[in-house]
Amino acid sequence: MDYNINLLHIGKLDTRIKYVLPPEVTWHHVSPSECAEIPDRVRKKILPGFEVILLEEEISEIFEMESVIDPYSLVLCHEKDVNLSIEFVGLIGRKMGFVIDDAMANDFFRRLPQRFFGGQYGAKMHTNEMDISRRFVKDISFDGNRCVSMEGDFGKNWSSLVTWRYNVPLNKGEPLELWLEYTKDESVDIRLVVRSVISGSRNDLSFTWIFENELKNPDETMLVEDNGVRTLLAFSLQVKGKGRINVGNLHYRYSHLGFGVLKTGGSKRQDASKEEIVSFFDPMDRKPPLCVYFSGYRTAEGFEAYNMMKALGAPFLLLADPRLEGGAFYMGSKEYEEQIKAIIRSTLDNLGFTGQQLILSGISMGSTGALYYSPDFLPYQVIVGKPLTNLGSIAYNEKYHRPGGFPTSLDVLKGIAGGIGPEQIKKGNDIFWDKFDSADFSNTRFAISYMREDDYDRTGYEDLVNHLSPKEITIYGKGMTGRHNDNTAGVVEWFKSRFVRVFMDSFNRNST
Repeated sequence: MDYNINLLHIGKLDTRIKYVLPPEVTWHHVSPSECAEIPDRVRKKILPGFEVILLEEEISEIFEMESVIDPYSLVLCHEKDVNLSIEFVGLIGRKMGFVIDDAMANDFFRRLPQRFFGGQYGAKMHTNEMDISRRFVKDISFDGNRCVSMEGDFGKNWSSLVTWRYNVPLNKGEPLELWLEYTKDESVDIRLVVRSVISGSRNDLSFTWIFENELKNPDETMLVEDNGVRTLLAFSLQVKGKGRINVGNLHYRYSHLGFGVLKTGGSKRQDASKEEIVSFFDPMDRKPPLCVYFSGYRTAEGFEAYNMMKALGAPFLLLADPRLEGGAFYMGSKEYEEQIKAIIRSTLDNLGFTGQQLILSGISMGSTGALYYSPDFLPYQVIVGKPLTNLGSIAYNEKYHRPGGFPTSLDVLKGIAGGIGPEQIKKGNDIFWDKFDSADFSNTRFAISYMREDDYDRTGYEDLVNHLSPKEITIYGKGMTGRHNDNTAGVVEWFKSRFVRVFMDSFNRNST
């Protein structure tokens, strides 16, 4: 991971000698009088973009460069109990900035690269990568690839129940965050044991982490850090007590050390089964519309289309579904779906926007999210590419028309409908359409790019038109020749052009 970052210090004096800075941090100093010139210098690439903009006092000239301050990059480091103007506090809030106590400065700056690096990466170890000890287990069942259910009398002492088959590298200076999907009976206690072995050795144990309380409290982070050398991590789940435990994916991600999930500023919510929805909000110029983008199917965890949405210039919210192999189509338990709605609703409230200042969007799996949650917000427009609406039919096609092409569709169907038989196939379709048909879309426009020979959802576009046509609704359709994954580049170009058109025609704004 590239941890090199640029820091812009604004102040009357250059105070870099005050801080202990890692070698990955490049320090740039300007005086307050130069703030007005910075936007032009950044646009002309005389100055780089800055991951961190550091102030040590309130500087009124900072407002002159507000347009080039990225969210989550503004850091005010000063002594406690310093009075700040309402206007300056407002700027910190608008830019999602951070206020750091001067007494904690050196500890904060020592790990600055890990907190503010621009990359993102996450992955997971799946249920088919578990080795299960049968010593105490009387019953084992697999809920597809979602989780493994185990019941038994595990005894009064800690015993290893699950060992993950593969090791994960832990590189020097690259901390990892862990997240385990699980549910269990209260009579069962669990803890995650992580052992690091020095790379290249057979059994030279470097360090061991034991996470117990962190598993119980979703607000606590399971964090593993190197001990100065590259190591390999081995994972096992220990249990004691008597009852049932269900274990799903074990996620690991490059950590921002409390300053965001996957990206600096990223956040997450989860339901009772520890199934997550992750989000990233960039307020941009805080002018309508808010553009919500649901990420598509991704085996590597992270946010999709960041650069594309950033280039549009309007406030945007990225959502990603890290469940199963590459996502579970943003549908799940009632609590899970309420979390997604709460994220969108709170973002609208933050901006002071209404549903008519909202655009929901997504491509492929992301189209399902945009369409499925459109009845909850009645947005101004829904923009989707390669729509997937009939989740039951997609699973049916896995057996009869596309064997081995997308087996995750069976897990998705089982998760939302309880099985993969004929009744569940119908139910998987009906769950979407019953909700979709309940909405009054009289003030919503739909822009849909579809593949004419789509082999995932063969009738997705046709069904959307049929369900919307009885109502007075505007639909913009664009058909392209090919199967589902044959012309993604063409769909993306259409997708961007549709946003630009809506911006110009409906919100009086231009976009790059």
